[in-house]
Amino acid sequence: MSDIEAKWQSDSQTLPLDSRHRDIYLLLHRRSKERINRYPNLVSPTTYNDYINWCKLFDQREEAIVACDKARLREYASTFGLQDHVFKQQFVTSDLESIDRNQIKYPCVIKCNHDSGSARFINRPSEINGVVAHFKDRMQRKYGIIGGEWQYSMMKPKIVIERNYNPTGQPLADYKFHCVSGKAIFCQHITDRGENTKEINVDLNGQDLGFLFDEMFKKSNTFDKPVQYDDMIDIANLLSSPFKYARIDLYLVDNSIFIGEVTLHPRGGYYTGQGQVEIGKMMKFDTKSYMEPIWSI
Repeated sequence: MSDIEAKWQSDSQTLPLDSRHRDIYLLLHRRSKERINRYPNLVSPTTYNDYINWCKLFDQREEAIVACDKARLREYASTFGLQDHVFKQQFVTSDLESIDRNQIKYPCVIKCNHDSGSARFINRPSEINGVVAHFKDRMQRKYGIIGGEWQYSMMKPKIVIERNYNPTGQPLADYKFHCVSGKAIFCQHITDRGENTKEINVDLNGQDLGFLFDEMFKKSNTFDKPVQYDDMIDIANLLSSPFKYARIDLYLVDNSIFIGEVTLHPRGGYYTGQGQVEIGKMMKFDTKSYMEPIWSI
């Protein structure tokens, strides 16, 4: 018996695991071992990664399929009366080459609706040539079964084009609100995306929490709390309310708040470093109540 099989047998004695969970359980354990060389502790979660992988198995909710679909973000936001806080989509298509590039407003962001990390920032029509192959590959990729992020497997793959409202053509600064049981617990503020990407994690008063969450970034030591900060928290609380955990990505454009996306399993729950341990201490949602699974491989 393999060690993953042995863990399945052991965890099944404590957790409400049955045949419907088996494939995703084995998948996320294999992925965790490959990425961070450890298995998640699902019986008594302590780290951020533990809690995120617990959610993949036991917090499968129908709302996730719409909430995490970037092509349907306005639809999800409208259920909370927040549709005016969603960027207008210029095009939603299954074939990037079918779009008249002169009809696109630049600079723009092109991304897939059913994955993470596919976004490309385009400043002029000629740059699209360089991303066509990238999006053809992404449209074929079954992202949801890479690390057990089941909701992406239940979406019809599409390509979404939106205006980039940063006149420099670079990504806007992120305000990523991490929420537990419908309440924001901290904000991960990301600036200067690129080779010099910086991050600072702050509490709901805008005070530096002192740790680096994403070890791919550099630690920033400054955070200018925007006047809209409390309103951003309210929006994050609403959008995250159906879920045990959700990360709500918000942006500021000309003092207006816009919703970027809803993410339930950031980086699949495969973070490294002490930051994800520190955040685990803040997660503390109820792990005694479970949702019935709605997806299997």
